[in-house]
Amino acid sequence: MSSNAATICNDLYSLRKEQQSERFHYSLPTVIAAEEDCSIEDAFQRAIEVHNDLVHLFEEQAAALSATHPRAARFMTGLSNWVGGNHEWHAGNVGTRYATSP
Repeated sequence: MSSNAATICNDLYSLRKEQQSERFHYSLPTVIAAEEDCSIEDAFQRAIEVHNDLVHLFEEQAAALSATHPRAARFMTGLSNWVGGNHEWHAGNVGTRYATSP
């Protein structure tokens, strides 16, 4: 779940940059637009919902797993920090590759 959330985060933040290139890029928004025959803007919003639902599910399951053992809690804390750091990097708060809003 954490890896999928990170990948979808990249899809969301990189969409505008990829649209400016001359190559077509597969991403969750472009797949949703094609599969649901909707605008890229509607697909972008749907991809945000998918991402947010996935992150909430991850958070719920991470909390449940963390309650089982101190080592599991430490691992889930690290994984949660990685997911959060991935978002911070893409948002432009760390690094500059995606320093503009999606």
